[in-house]
Amino acid sequence: IPDTDPNYNTYKSIHDLPQHIFDEMRHFFSVYKQLENMHTSVDVASDKDVAIKIIKQSMDSYKANRPNFDDMADDENPFSQLRFIYSALDTLGIKHKEIENAECDDVMASYALSPFCDTEIYISSFDSDFFQLISDRVKIIRYRGESTVICDESYIKEKLGISPNLYADFKSLTGDSADNIPGVRGIGKVSAAKLLLKYGSLQGILDSSDNDRLVIAAKRETDILLRNRALIKLDAHAPLPFTFDQLAYKENIPPTMETIRKIGL
Repeated sequence: IPDTDPNYNTYKSIHDLPQHIFDEMRHFFSVYKQLENMHTSVDVASDKDVAIKIIKQSMDSYKANRPNFDDMADDENPFSQLRFIYSALDTLGIKHKEIENAECDDVMASYALSPFCDTEIYISSFDSDFFQLISDRVKIIRYRGESTVICDESYIKEKLGISPNLYADFKSLTGDSADNIPGVRGIGKVSAAKLLLKYGSLQGILDSSDNDRLVIAAKRETDILLRNRALIKLDAHAPLPFTFDQLAYKENIPPTMETIRKIGL
């Protein structure tokens, strides 16, 4: 729902719908339309509330800084808009799935790393964990309207000084405040990149006998670093909820307001 839609403010005021519902829908349609010429398949995955409780239990503080939405009022709770999102996806013929036995990151990784897929894959997300999946055929879209960035291998090398396959090791060293994952004191982004380029990997750093203060600092936190990497590393072990054939892209996107009316807003 673009800001220039003449029906936007009128429709919103008549039905008195929360701003965040329209904001989320506008964001989704914008990303979807931008992907029109980039893909032949579309999928939307989301975490079930229980997912984080089922896995990632090796670290009590993992994502403990995330807000609890259980007692939040509907007009403030972002999950209250899921029914509208799902209705819109159904209207557009796009497959979607709530993941119960894994995090959606792991499912997206399974798609990206699948040996049965040889087409280009674009993942629309601001989650930096997906950087580790970037390859010659996998790219990350960070949608910001006209300032949208498509993150590829050159983007990661320019931004962080490493190749995407080292991102999990990089983040293990630096930590991640968003997920409440601690890094190694004294090792920032620049020094982490230098260490990884010199020793080849996190394991290479831990196996080194060099008397470098940063190597010593890292080895002192071996248990934390290995735990961090286990939390951050994405692999292809999660089952795929849909086959690639089931995700075949359907053209002819209906007008925004037509879709809005069909989903009952």
